[in-house]
Amino acid sequence: LKGRELGTVKLMVTNLLKRLESSWYSFVLTAESIYKKINTAIKAVEEFENNSSSIYMIDKVYDDDITAYGIENDRYQIDFRDMDYKSWLRDLKKDEEVLSNLLSLFSNMTPENDNKLNTLKELIRKKIENPLNPGNRKILIFTEWADTAGYLYDNLADYIKQEFGLNTAVITGDSSTSKTNLPHDRKIKMDFNMLLTLFSSIITFYSKIRKSGKHLRAICT
Repeated sequence: LKGRELGTVKLMVTNLLKRLESSWYSFVLTAESIYKKINTAIKAVEEFENNSSSIYMIDKVYDDDITAYGIENDRYQIDFRDMDYKSWLRDLKKDEEVLSNLLSLFSNMTPENDNKLNTLKELIRKKIENPLNPGNRKILIFTEWADTAGYLYDNLADYIKQEFGLNTAVITGDSSTSKTNLPHDRKIKMDFNMLLTLFSSIITFYSKIRKSGKHLRAICT
């Protein structure tokens, strides 16, 4: 491997490691995505060998999440007659086997046996029960990946509500995945600004509502 190929390999390895660092859930999503695309490529090569169907559409990069690094994830055509497809097929099958074995290691992972998640729950408990400032029970959790944020919300929101009576929200770059378990008017779009308003301090909250000319009940029920 040389030049750009080696750079792409290093970038993909870094991407996978950062996904694993974020959460097992995010890593599995990426590994499964790569596995499916490799499997599709293998089938395309084998079809070419059997039926001489030479054109194959392939993503320029294997993982959609790598677009976070500024790389476009569009598609281009491969004509198997113009390449050493036998060597490629051999390498694809090796990658498929490695990923299959890797995914099998995570097959029994659940939120219940996620030590990182359970540790986070304990940290949240300590923060709420021993606030740095009297009465301050607010917590902000930052993640690099939106799917990790969604995973945390799905597995923490009910727990925090039941244990401490507090509401939770998740905010990502995609407004369609931003949500909260704070009771609110379902007609109101839960975008970044609205969620910040709902979870701002009481003084700021009432100030924003007053300036907007809307009654508090228009937002919270």
